[in-house]
Amino acid sequence: MPRPTETFDDAAAFAAAQKGQRTQRARGPRGEGDRLAALGRIAAYGFMPRWRAGCGFDFWHTDGRSTTAHESYRAAVLAAEKEVST
Repeated sequence: MPRPTETFDDAAAFAAAQKGQRTQRARGPRGEGDRLAALGRIAAYGFMPRWRAGCGFDFWHTDGRSTTAHESYRAAVLAAEKEVST
């Protein structure tokens, strides 16, 4: 399988690649690790994310509890983490 073509914006990274040296790259978008960690903490309390048409994003538990709905997913994650940990 051919290797994917890489593009470089940084001259130093390009020179390192030519020499066969690997540079560390971020594994996801900035802040993604924080969001995944927050989802893990919320899931530890048994809550799962969902989208409800007309309401927005919230987190629900199989026993019927749910967190406050928010229009953005990020806001729902931040609010749910505060709500379920108290």
